[in-house]
Amino acid sequence: MPKPRASMVVRCVPGLESIVQQELRALSVASSFTSPGTVFAKHVSAKELYASNALLRCATRILVPACSFVARSFADLELACKRLAREDALLSSLLVPGARLRVRVQAAANSPLFHTAAVAERIARHLHVPAEPSFARSSEETGAVAEPPEQRLDVLVDGEWVKILVDASGEALHDRGWRQDRGAKMPLKESVAAGLLHSLGWAEPPDRVGAAAAPDAASRFRALVDPFCGSGTIPIEAALLSIGMPAHFLSGRSFALQRWPAFEPGTWGAVMGEMARRAERADARRGSVPLIVASDRDAGAITSAQANARGAGVADLIEFRQCSVSDVAPPRRRASPRGDNGQPGLLVTNPPWGVRSGGGGGEAATLDGLYWRLGQVRKERKSPAVGVARTPEIPFNQAPACLLSPLALSLSVATSLPLATCIGEKGGTGEV
Repeated sequence: MPKPRASMVVRCVPGLESIVQQELRALSVASSFTSPGTVFAKHVSAKELYASNALLRCATRILVPACSFVARSFADLELACKRLAREDALLSSLLVPGARLRVRVQAAANSPLFHTAAVAERIARHLHVPAEPSFARSSEETGAVAEPPEQRLDVLVDGEWVKILVDASGEALHDRGWRQDRGAKMPLKESVAAGLLHSLGWAEPPDRVGAAAAPDAASRFRALVDPFCGSGTIPIEAALLSIGMPAHFLSGRSFALQRWPAFEPGTWGAVMGEMARRAERADARRGSVPLIVASDRDAGAITSAQANARGAGVADLIEFRQCSVSDVAPPRRRASPRGDNGQPGLLVTNPPWGVRSGGGGGEAATLDGLYWRLGQVRKERKSPAVGVARTPEIPFNQAPACLLSPLALSLSVATSLPLATCIGEKGGTGEV
């Protein structure tokens, strides 16, 4: 990153802002303010930007605000882009030579530049940086047709003001690289699962850079059970969090910032060294993980979850069971390496519902019965329960109760839990 330090915009699923702030504080990054789905940080160093991409679990994407300007017309927009391409040092240090610009525009209703496709086309055309001559000569010599890299720009248009942000992440940060079946039905984002588990106290971020990546979950919980595990997102994230494995250590992925002209290999190497040290400490904790049970009535779901767990390197930390929710049983073996000292267990799940399960009105009675049975199991086991209740339009813990009533009220009645518990907050104690 060029000096002076730049700002950073961290995008996340709305509702996870406070947890992202905790994660940033653990990296010694102070956030200045938040808005729904966004956390802002100022005066960020290159190392802090790199570490945020590599280590945040609950973020979706990180962008760097590069420039802002006034444009009252498309002629103003074109002139501003031409000037920025020549004169703006920060923007020039972030634009990748030869990259194909993918511009995403959000325009407020009060903006004279309301045609978002036209805004995107002009910015992509005038900010494009030609490829280096050496790259072109190499392609001609080998005869290979090299696909130009893609670079994402986010553009916000509010009234006469235009702001350009450069993507630092590339692929979405919730993608950990372990998911084997990309066409899985109704997968839960890994970042949402991690945020839910953080909010329940299953694991917390470290209190400083270089500290232990997570307190021992076995000291607080006896077991965790997910009776609708699907592709295994919740139990896999629970296992990774319980040992403190860095989110992207096993993914082998790259990040958009590694292609920037301003990229600092030495600084990146220091961040990768810290990630490797955290992974080494995580491997040393594998013997202190409480029992994690992933169950589902669908054999295909269990097979998919097992393959994902192997990809994440935690198959040995999860017990898989093919059974219906009615057959969910207490753990058959000692859950904690320290024995059962009265710790509570957790029943954490993302239950099927209406649109999410692809059902129409005829599914309502079936789902009501399923929720009722989940409530009965919860009462019989004396266990706390958490459901991730969402609608397609409203994030899971930002929605007014009335908008969640088709699912959340059904879960609340069936499980005898407060409505807040059914949309992601902690509730109840006891044993699984």
